[in-house]
Amino acid sequence: MAFGDAKTKGFGNASQIFANILNLIGSNAKIVGPNFIFNNKGLFLYSGAPATGNLVESITPAAGSDDGHGNPFDAGFTSYQAGTGVFAELLAGILTFGKTGSGFASNPNAGTDSGGQQLILNSASNTINNGTEIALDLNNVLIQKQAGGPADPLLTILGNIGVNGKIETLLAGIPETEHAFSFTAAGWAQAAGRPTCQYLLQPLGQILVMGSVVVPAGFVPGQAITNAAAAGYRPVHGQSLIGADITGNTAVRLFWTAGGVLQFSNTLSPTAVAAGDTIDIPPQTVYLNN
Repeated sequence: MAFGDAKTKGFGNASQIFANILNLIGSNAKIVGPNFIFNNKGLFLYSGAPATGNLVESITPAAGSDDGHGNPFDAGFTSYQAGTGVFAELLAGILTFGKTGSGFASNPNAGTDSGGQQLILNSASNTINNGTEIALDLNNVLIQKQAGGPADPLLTILGNIGVNGKIETLLAGIPETEHAFSFTAAGWAQAAGRPTCQYLLQPLGQILVMGSVVVPAGFVPGQAITNAAAAGYRPVHGQSLIGADITGNTAVRLFWTAGGVLQFSNTLSPTAVAAGDTIDIPPQTVYLNN
């Protein structure tokens, strides 16, 4: 037989191999050794003489409930932890781990995508939380819920984590960067030589706001300093921020609205704010879900 004909001559899969051998020795025949059995169900290896509870390996074309000694077995190439129900199964290019009778809708497994590029690891799943998935790609690592799962936290770290590089916050899958204030026509502006007016998304549903502005002529309490930020930077409720008028040496109240607008609210001390004053906005947090 030519090697190129192997797929059509019986070497294509375990089922055909077993059938070819059993055709030679009889479909109901079996070969029994001191620690193995080969029959029309497959090849079974044991930790001792074949018996209930000591099946450790099997190669079978289909799963079954009884190897002849009361041991259930899985399809493909399967390794068992004798007597515990714990197994690892290699079938159709997917490595599956589990425990017989665990009751999960699906067992933990490892495989690849249709292009053979990713290593995909899945936890067990059930109808309550549907499990998690880790996909290792050429350039990144993705941790997410399996399809249909609720949006619970996906990564929990107990202890310390060291990072060689930086940790990025993502908004709609895009790494977050600082966003410059977009000032309104009222005349508020960036203060020269002072911290840059900007905001950015932070972990745990927060945005960090900071900068330094120059007060325009004709300003009034409640006036918008900036135009509205994008939807991802708008909190459920507006929140107060503190500013420092470093020209007039006075504290002021600012406000980040539910619409994502930074407002000048009012002076917090007797000294009045005047046009041309510089107001520093120390880095402060706005909680989006509060």
